[in-house]
Amino acid sequence: MVTRWLVTVAGAVCALSVVAAAGQGRAGAPPQTTAVPQIAAGNAIANPYRMLEKWPTVTTAAAIGIVPDNQGGVWLQHRAEPGILHLNAAGEVLARLNVSFAFAHGLCRDSDGNFWAVDSGPFNDTPGVTGVKGNQVFKFDSNGKLLLTLGQAGVSRAGTDTFLQPTACVATPDGNILIADGHWPRPKSGPQDGDRLVWFTRDGKFVKQFGHSGTKPGEFLGPHGLAFDSRGRLFVADRSNDSNSNL
Repeated sequence: MVTRWLVTVAGAVCALSVVAAAGQGRAGAPPQTTAVPQIAAGNAIANPYRMLEKWPTVTTAAAIGIVPDNQGGVWLQHRAEPGILHLNAAGEVLARLNVSFAFAHGLCRDSDGNFWAVDSGPFNDTPGVTGVKGNQVFKFDSNGKLLLTLGQAGVSRAGTDTFLQPTACVATPDGNILIADGHWPRPKSGPQDGDRLVWFTRDGKFVKQFGHSGTKPGEFLGPHGLAFDSRGRLFVADRSNDSNSNL
């Protein structure tokens, strides 16, 4: 049974800004910084961050997944090969995981320290890719060793062992994994409905699913981002819906 604290948020915008906490400079960090304007008083909390304009120190492609390493650096999933980089606080590469994706679309880390990387597959009917690659989620250890694979390459179907088109993941409070399934646009050759949330155990066994395509409460059109807060509430960024709903 899905928690009653599920909250869907419409109109989420995908973006990535790499920032460092103000006043917490680290050795080797680039000196070029630009102050971020403070948010108006009474509107929200003050912005404690500053922009590092030339971070990282290596060229990356479109960034789609980022996970802090709790040592000042991050693990970055981007749309190039290799698909995952480990960067330190100065933006230098510590490690490159030899993994690749048809179309990278999400990265999270579970309570065991393993990574789950989402490969949505193409957003349109792409010759040589549609029906061949994508529609999978991979679990790696911190050295890039593949531990398990969810879904079937190129198969677009909302099933217990297949994905429509996965977009995001998050570790659940009980140590398992939750996947957002359904991207817009998507290949016209595949199903145009089936958007949902899917739970799996840490060893990849299907547990349950929730939701389906639509605009009403409990329905999704491209669930695109997931997060649990400190109270255990699940927040879902539903990018293609145009109204908010609470469950």
